[in-house]
Amino acid sequence: MRFNMINVLFFGPDINDESLCGGQVTHVKNIVNLFGEHEKVSVSSLASSGGNHDNEYFYKKVFRLIRVAVWLFVNCKEYDVFHINSTFDNRSLVRDGIFISILILKGKKYFVQFHGGEPERASILKFRLFNSLMKKLLSESSKLLVLTDNQMNSVKRYIGCESELVSNFLDYEPEVEDKNINTVPTFLFLARVDKKKGIYELLDAVHSLSDINIKLLIAGSGPDLNDVRSRVLKLGLDERVEFTGFVQGDDKTAVYRSADFFILPSYEEAFPYSVLEAQSFGLPVVATKVGSLEKIISDGSNGFLIEPQDSHSISKVMRALVSESHLYPELSRSSFTNSLRYSRGAMEKTFISLWKLS
Repeated sequence: MRFNMINVLFFGPDINDESLCGGQVTHVKNIVNLFGEHEKVSVSSLASSGGNHDNEYFYKKVFRLIRVAVWLFVNCKEYDVFHINSTFDNRSLVRDGIFISILILKGKKYFVQFHGGEPERASILKFRLFNSLMKKLLSESSKLLVLTDNQMNSVKRYIGCESELVSNFLDYEPEVEDKNINTVPTFLFLARVDKKKGIYELLDAVHSLSDINIKLLIAGSGPDLNDVRSRVLKLGLDERVEFTGFVQGDDKTAVYRSADFFILPSYEEAFPYSVLEAQSFGLPVVATKVGSLEKIISDGSNGFLIEPQDSHSISKVMRALVSESHLYPELSRSSFTNSLRYSRGAMEKTFISLWKLS
């Protein structure tokens, strides 16, 4: 062990389970990969949650909770800093409240970082006793971290705690790529294929743009995939819409490089990694005014912001981007430049600074 090395235990989903995906899994992987062999910080991951295994048997959830709690009680002396990644839902709040209680009992310093959800949607917080307990547990953290302004305001309003914003980050340093728009302008939708991602409004927008030559790439899987495929056929879009399926690694890189624009008309988001990734490949982004997207996207500079559930707004922006293609190089450069704010180096500085506070 090196002198003054900070040993961090990082709570979250099991990053070795390849069936898990999503923002919190990506966050844990990025941090562990960055600090795996770092000269100042050593980060170890603790699989404290079952990720998105909603159909997991109840007894398995209880067994894992007991197993992790006992392990933490016995082994917490080996670590300097504890970083708990959580979500504003009933199950996560109960589980992580138990872990925090152990850390307080042991006199340990800890950080709590919330990713998805909003406090008002966690019904358990409506019970005064539990709300008071969570206020005590969260207020004693070294820092309480959230992704969006809405979360920060809700934490203050519903729980009575102060919190700070911390963004998501890329796990690489973006490299300059000069892009020219394709002969057939290509829009990329890379997300879970789900109604709440605005996929149906996007298809309606593409259908309304029958007079211009464009292509839509749909990369991802999800509960609405079969219905979306049927919708594409019903609207006669099968020659303009291409499905790539779920992509990762080199396949994901290839998809980003093949596209001209990135589009994410979600009903709700926190701080989507896909937008940061798209910008790092120089893709101007079209996205809705939700979550922290207004902080990532400068309307008219590196992309465009639209209202949720509005196919007309989507088609209007898509038409403008195609008809004013001479602006593409400037939009692309601006999008890439913005991604540098969320680079691997920026992530390193942010979390080292945070953990040194403890």
